[in-house]
Amino acid sequence: MPLVIAAICFLAAMWAVHRANSLVREMVRLINAEAEPDRQLSPVGWHPAKGSFVMQRYAALYPTGRLRQQYRTYVALAALGMLGALAVLAAS
Repeated sequence: MPLVIAAICFLAAMWAVHRANSLVREMVRLINAEAEPDRQLSPVGWHPAKGSFVMQRYAALYPTGRLRQQYRTYVALAALGMLGALAVLAAS
């Protein structure tokens, strides 16, 4: 039974990560819609500095946009799911 619970927590975390990545792709799409063609962001090749730039640029273009908050929520859910899976496995 603990493995089933851990698997459910893990799958929930992976779903949250997928959702967070979908939101980042949407942010990049919105940023690119406002940017000049030679200054558009590539949707591939991610690193921490690029992620930070996307968040800052999105906030500058869409100060009342909800995607950043939704992204943070899904990242937190992913972390909780992984911690839940680890806790169940450690306790068994």
